[in-house]
Amino acid sequence: MDSQALRDWGHRYNVEGLAGLRSRNPPDPFAETHRAAEDELAGLSEPAPLWRWGGALAAD
Repeated sequence: MDSQALRDWGHRYNVEGLAGLRSRNPPDPFAETHRAAEDELAGLSEPAPLWRWGGALAAD
């Protein structure tokens, strides 16, 4: 363990108590990119076309 990690743990303990010492998952560096792509794709989607089959309308 290096001294920077120990200082970080000390700061986290001072701010959050024991909960600050629990292991944390690193942030996903692409999370914002994924959200932006999902929003863009959601804007591109269209309702399914209706088609006839046996004389009746049915949704695709």
